[in-house]
Amino acid sequence: MNIKRTAKIAGVSLIALLLLVIVSASLLLGTQAGSRWALASVPGLQLENFQGRLGGQWSAERLVWQQGEDRVEVQAVDFAWTPACLLKMTLCIDRLHAGQVLLRFPPSGAPSDEGPVNLPALRLPLALQLGSLQLDGAEQLRDLKLAAHWTAQGLQIDSAHLQRDALILDLNGLLKPEGDWPLAAKGQLQLPPQDGQPWTLALDIQGDVLKTLQLKADSSGYLPGVLSGELQPLAEHLPARLKLTAEHFKPSAALPDTLQLDQLLLTAEGNLDSGYLINGSASLPAEKDPVALALQGRVDANGASIAALDLAADDQQRLTINGTLNWQNGFPPMRTSTGWTSPGSVCTPWGPNLK
Repeated sequence: MNIKRTAKIAGVSLIALLLLVIVSASLLLGTQAGSRWALASVPGLQLENFQGRLGGQWSAERLVWQQGEDRVEVQAVDFAWTPACLLKMTLCIDRLHAGQVLLRFPPSGAPSDEGPVNLPALRLPLALQLGSLQLDGAEQLRDLKLAAHWTAQGLQIDSAHLQRDALILDLNGLLKPEGDWPLAAKGQLQLPPQDGQPWTLALDIQGDVLKTLQLKADSSGYLPGVLSGELQPLAEHLPARLKLTAEHFKPSAALPDTLQLDQLLLTAEGNLDSGYLINGSASLPAEKDPVALALQGRVDANGASIAALDLAADDQQRLTINGTLNWQNGFPPMRTSTGWTSPGSVCTPWGPNLK
């Protein structure tokens, strides 16, 4: 009898303790007063005009966290999540909006490591849903959803979905979040429609996130072709090498068939700092004989420069175009210069309607 009574008392005590924890958590996270007290207990954290509750939706005019010389400041924070999702082992963030974000992390004085970024090993048991992410008033991501589970090989990504503007990405695959973070994934990227046609890339990604990812994509819709190459996503200035091939491509349905690009080949190699060198070749059917097209240029974060765009009908008929385009402040008219050589005529070999 004593054993049964002791077990009963222990059970009642455990239930009472759980209820106490639940009630305490509800008071802390479910009320504005409790949320303010919890936030005030975090070392180095300050919030101005905090409204709401941590266990749901809250906002603040300014959030500042400082530890020593390290400082993080976020203006106009608006955050909403659904705690009940945790019962399904899912972190549901309905909204994450922020104004200006300021980060200050002074150098530690230790010798800097010029090597690649090191990623930590992760063991996260949660799925993730993010309704909307905004920074500086601009939407960065929308409808981010991640469903995954752990296996002996690593993190099996059952489905990953994210959207930014008209870009929609869906992925599934296997990620091992340790070492060089090897990744094997397949999916689909929907690009903004062009010329009234959908544009989709069927993706196949293999490699190491920490080093180099190999990319292959079958392009369909607006541009039927194949994209292949490699990139280092976490290396400084995003080094990449890409190749695009297409049997036939007409940039606009309004163009005449004589301006269709046949046997199109485009390559790009470089990084965001020094720019990506662009080389291309194609053939235009023209009205009589095919016209060879050759392109040399460079693209970076500020704009593009065309060193030479050559159109050659034969050794004596050739059109050369070069120019620059600066898109830092939008897309102003392109500055170009042209040169045309012909033995006795200035009429282009692909017809009089070229613009």
